[in-house]
Amino acid sequence: TCAKFINAVRHGPVNEMRVLILRSGRGEGKTTATCWACMALAERLATESPAALPLRVGVVRATWTNLERTTLPTFEEQARLGLDLEFLNGRREAVVASRGQPFVHFWFFGLDRPEDADKLQGFTCGILILEEVAPAAGVASGVPASVLGIGATSVRQSGVPPRILVPMNPSDKNHWILRVEDHLAGLGLKDVVVSHFVIPSGERSAHFRALAAMGEGEAWAEAADAFDAYRTRNRAFLEAVGRHDLVARLVEGEIGEVRLGTAVVPNFSRALHVAKEPLAIVRGLEVLRGIDAGINDLHPACCWIQCGSDWLNVLGSRVGSNIGIEEFVRRDVWPFERK
Repeated sequence: TCAKFINAVRHGPVNEMRVLILRSGRGEGKTTATCWACMALAERLATESPAALPLRVGVVRATWTNLERTTLPTFEEQARLGLDLEFLNGRREAVVASRGQPFVHFWFFGLDRPEDADKLQGFTCGILILEEVAPAAGVASGVPASVLGIGATSVRQSGVPPRILVPMNPSDKNHWILRVEDHLAGLGLKDVVVSHFVIPSGERSAHFRALAAMGEGEAWAEAADAFDAYRTRNRAFLEAVGRHDLVARLVEGEIGEVRLGTAVVPNFSRALHVAKEPLAIVRGLEVLRGIDAGINDLHPACCWIQCGSDWLNVLGSRVGSNIGIEEFVRRDVWPFERK
């Protein structure tokens, strides 16, 4: 599946924008495949339009912390395995060289850093990567939909086939990325192609075992055993804490439901209680704003409410992940109130 995804990035008409989603459970190789997809497109440019090199790539994730925890270590691993990659500017950039010349230039953006969000608006690239647009545990906003809209206008590097790549764990069925995928596909735009690649659960270990059977070495069989053990542990721990919804998403790689724990209001119904369109603000009636600092003051939430004598309207809400209160207010609360 990763090979098909990489080929889809590399090939195609030069003016055709491709929005390519690569979905799987954890550990199946999404970020690695995305990194090498960039190398494959740069390899094509080296033959067809070498003046366009280096290929410019923007890598966006909801927080800088998550970039440091999972995305950057994947790039470091590729360097240890032989990729000629050097980090620059405090690991906010990375350059891959080929024959001593810049080949691919990566920029990393964490959206919890206001300066990163500002830089993204004026950025130009050939590939935009939106890492993990859906939150893993269902308690954060992930990458906002607006980033795709703004980021798409940045994908305009001269001589480079435009690409938007979305490596992701499965979202819940109501996530914005699925609506965007359906919307773009339904428009029938001549120069826009949307494709969704799904890595079957366990494909990685099956691939390793096939390599071992071909005589490629016992290390492949050991790697397959290690990955199977990793998935088994993940399932066991998630089931132990009652998060069967995350077993489906993070282990099996399936689109699922988000369950946030025991409901405060047991008879809550999304169909009955959630409006199909934004609620009208009652003029002259006080709007109450409630802020919760969240676990360890790093997962804040805010909601806006108006109350009548026998009714309560939640006008909107925002949730942050791995972000302090002040940054959360600047990034999410104030923009929502201005809107």
